[in-house]
Amino acid sequence: MQAMPSGHPSQSSRWSRSSQSTINKWAAGIADTYVLTQLAELTGLGIPIAVLPFVNTALANNRPFRRSVEELRESGVTVLFGEGGFVPHPPRTGGQVMESYPWTAALSAVGSSSLFAGQCPIA
Repeated sequence: MQAMPSGHPSQSSRWSRSSQSTINKWAAGIADTYVLTQLAELTGLGIPIAVLPFVNTALANNRPFRRSVEELRESGVTVLFGEGGFVPHPPRTGGQVMESYPWTAALSAVGSSSLFAGQCPIA
């Protein structure tokens, strides 16, 4: 497969509403679904990826999740988590925060074109 020229507009990807499970599996290299396989491949190709987690404060406070966020960042993934990205909500309030979910943060992070644009399922 021939690589696209550096900076080609289709060399970026955005993933929104990624669950704790998706983030943890992706960081661990577990590719047991189509979405995770695509994310693993795009990461390995070095294609810029921006992801917006969707987790509550209880899930965000788990050490494995925090390690996974750092692992993805070290792999070159832009994890929009914390100030300027997604700020976790209290448990059992996810439905109430969807209107304030920062969808545009992922769009801004990698530009307006993408190879894949979608939502990871909430696990």
